[in-house]
Amino acid sequence: MFSKRTGEPQHKQVVLRRFRLGLERAGLTPMRVPDLRHGAATMLLAHGATHREIIAVLGHSSVTVSMNIYAQFAPELWRESAERMQRALAGE
Repeated sequence: MFSKRTGEPQHKQVVLRRFRLGLERAGLTPMRVPDLRHGAATMLLAHGATHREIIAVLGHSSVTVSMNIYAQFAPELWRESAERMQRALAGE
């Protein structure tokens, strides 16, 4: 929730307009607000955050919810996982 200086809730359309304007000014690709959560979860996962840390950031009560909805594996994560498995099988 976003609030005005008076503490009243900010209207959804005002928040969305400012969000879009901020993206445009920053030269970023247009996106939806929920895409920020998805991106954050994916980036945290890619940088080694645990599932517990990710659900704490997202405010979910379940690892399953967070991982099913937000965290998609990037190709480099699949490669890293395969390399870890290869090292484990090789006894390293």
